[in-house]
Amino acid sequence: MKRSYDYLFIFLIGYQAYFVLSLLFDTPSNEWGSLIISFFGISLFALVWWKKGSYFSEAQQTMAFTTCIISISAVIVYAVLHFSL
Repeated sequence: MKRSYDYLFIFLIGYQAYFVLSLLFDTPSNEWGSLIISFFGISLFALVWWKKGSYFSEAQQTMAFTTCIISISAVIVYAVLHFSL
């Protein structure tokens, strides 16, 4: 079960990087789906942070932190590009 988190983090990091790049270069992607995945990445980081001492390895904690930073960046870029005057 722990190894499946590794694959999940790798997928989330890659997908969020794609989402940020697609927002910056104006190539349309599934924005609502990507935002949902962003919030999923942030909530997954909260889960890892909550159980950091007992269940998740240090590498998984680092991947969760990276996922959270990229997810927050994606939400900020989306908000700035779509809600700015």
